Amino acid sequence: MGKTILLVDDQADVRRILERMLHSLGFAVLSVGSGAEALDLHRGHDGPIELLITDLEMPGMDGRQLAEELRLHRPGIGVLFLSGHLEDAEDDVEDRAGPGHYLQKPCTMKELSECVARLLDTASES
Repeated sequence: MGKTILLVDDQADVRRILERMLHSLGFAVLSVGSGAEALDLHRGHDGPIELLITDLEMPGMDGRQLAEELRLHRPGIGVLFLSGHLEDAEDDVEDRAGPGHYLQKPCTMKELSECVARLLDTASES
């Protein structure tokens, strides 16, 4: 498998679709349904996690908060925020969670592939 992606979405059906798409692109995927689960998983994962893909709006810890917390422990991690309401979210996320990339849900395989490739290319250049 290729690089490891941490996928977080509270909607199980959306998460399963994205997980299949990412697997078909050759990525190892760690998939959970909440920010708290993501932090627990990252703490127990010894290997690298190159990219966080997270829904913006989730109960409890939202994607913004998760990205902030995860970057404290994995400063080089790329972040891709997913949202069904992206037009309202980008400026607020940038202000609160630092830089990231954004993708409107639902997305196509091509959109996901291109965005993930850009993020991973950018991270490898750092």
